Amino acid sequence: MDALLDPYLTATGDATEKLLEDLLVREAEPRIRKVILRKLGSDCPDLDDVCSEVLVQAASSLRDWKTFATECRVESFANYIAACSFNAASEYLRRKYPLWRRLRDRIHYILRHDSRLAIWQSGHGAWLCGLAAWKGQNSAEAIGAADRWYSARGLAPADSLHAVFQLAQAPLDFDALVDVVAELWGEPLDRVHAVPPHGPVAVSKIEEEIDQRRYAERLWAAIAELPVRQRQALLLHMNADGLDVFLLFGVVSFHTLADRLELGAAEFAELWPKLPLDDLAIAARLGMTRQQVINLRKSARKRLGNRVGANIPAHSASSETGAR
Repeated sequence: MDALLDPYLTATGDATEKLLEDLLVREAEPRIRKVILRKLGSDCPDLDDVCSEVLVQAASSLRDWKTFATECRVESFANYIAACSFNAASEYLRRKYPLWRRLRDRIHYILRHDSRLAIWQSGHGAWLCGLAAWKGQNSAEAIGAADRWYSARGLAPADSLHAVFQLAQAPLDFDALVDVVAELWGEPLDRVHAVPPHGPVAVSKIEEEIDQRRYAERLWAAIAELPVRQRQALLLHMNADGLDVFLLFGVVSFHTLADRLELGAAEFAELWPKLPLDDLAIAARLGMTRQQVINLRKSARKRLGNRVGANIPAHSASSETGAR
C-alpha cells in the first residue's frame, strides 16, 4: 500500500475528512486534469465533466478503502489516479467517437503484431509509427496531400500500412495516420480532426498498458464467441507468444484457454511448446481436411475483423497465403 495513504486510512474523528480533502485536492485533482487534458485536449467541451467523474470515483475508492482496509492494494496512488483518468478519457472518446476509436485500435494492433511495422514513443512524448527499422527515431514526416498515398489503396490492411510508410520514407504521427488510413480504406469517421489542435498526444507507459489490456479483453471476448471449430483453427495456429498476451494481461487463465480449445489442462500444457500447429496437424486433431481448417480460420479472422477490427497474423509457413 502507498505510504501516502497511511495518515488518512489510520485517522479518526474530524481529521478524517480533512485528510480526505487534502488527498483529493493536492494529490488527485492535478493528476486527473493533467492526464485528461493530455488525452482530450484543452478544447474538449466536456473536459471538466470528465475530470469531475474521476474525482468522484477517487473519493468513493478512498472511502471504501478506509471502511474495508483489507481491500486497499494500491502500491502507487499516483498511478491509480492516472489509470482511472486514462480509462475515463478513453471511455469518453469511445462514446463520442466510436468509429474513430475503433479504427485507431485496429491500426494500433496491426502495428504491434506485424513484424515489418512498429509504433513507439518519441523522446518528446509523441507516438510515432513506421517501418520496424525506424523504431526509436524522434521526428515525424508531415502527412501532406491525400493523393500522396494513392498507391497504398486496395491492399490488405497490414500491406496498406507498409506501403504508406514506404511512400513516406520516414515515421508518421500515429493519430495523424488514422485520417490517412480512413481515406485509403474507405472507413467512415465520426471525428473531423483526429489530431487535437495542440499537437500529438503524449501517453505514458501505464496508459499504453491499459489501452493494450482493454483491447486484449475485447479481442478475447470476441474469440470466445466464435464457433468452437473456428476458435480451434485460429488459436492452435497462433504461437505461444501470441496467446501469452491474454495470459500476461490477466484476460484469461491457462485453464480457460484449454477449456475454450476443448482440451484438458495437462494435454494443453504438453501441446503448448509445439505451437503454432500447422494446418495438417490441426486437421488431424479435428478430424477434417486441411482446406476445411484454412476455411474455418479465414471465417474466424473475418468475424473478428468485423467485431473488433482485429488482424490476426499467420504464424506458420502453412498459412492460407502459402497454401498450394
